[in-house]
Amino acid sequence: MKKTSLLLGASLLLPVVAFAAPNYNYIQGDYIIDGDLETAIGQSSDHYDGWNAKFSGALLPHVLVQGEHREIEINNGNGDQDFTSIAVGGFLGLSDEFDAFGTVGYELLNDEVDASGYSVNLGLRILPSKHFEISPFVGWVDYGQLENVQDDPNFENADLSGLRYGVEMIFSVTDCLGITASYRQTELNLDNVNLGAAGNRDNIDVEFNDEFRIGVRLYL
Repeated sequence: MKKTSLLLGASLLLPVVAFAAPNYNYIQGDYIIDGDLETAIGQSSDHYDGWNAKFSGALLPHVLVQGEHREIEINNGNGDQDFTSIAVGGFLGLSDEFDAFGTVGYELLNDEVDASGYSVNLGLRILPSKHFEISPFVGWVDYGQLENVQDDPNFENADLSGLRYGVEMIFSVTDCLGITASYRQTELNLDNVNLGAAGNRDNIDVEFNDEFRIGVRLYL
């Protein structure tokens, strides 16, 4: 009877051991292998690569802060672009292996294009096994008016905003170390641009397509 009780207790603990809750305290570095920058102006397309650094911390139960900085180098000598984000938000454990999270962030662009604005992001963290995690996300970003082209009458009132989404996979090597791989899309729209000789305002699609990253995550 005693042995049966011990086995029953152990079986009840197995799901807890196998599916630890997602850890929101980590730092991460990524190498951006490749991406395609596409714009509607002349149907131009350029490849880019770069790097990304990220941190995340759970300050209080269900409250988190995150920061991210990305630098890309656009091929064919078309310049560099930096992206910086600081966000606060919350997370909710829907089950031992399933979390939902959301953040509101301050967004900053520097280099070829300077602008600042905000973002709203939602995502999931799914743990199908102890050593593997899938994290899809979607967000809206509004960078506001471009700041370094105000002297150009074609772009003096241009506003940049749009959708970004993707999925990240994390393979846990140890309790403190993970290997990451991710795919991301950013579909922006540059509004209120003067492209016509008659002074008519128009919109331009600016897309960062098929961005692939690999990286390392250290849990704290």
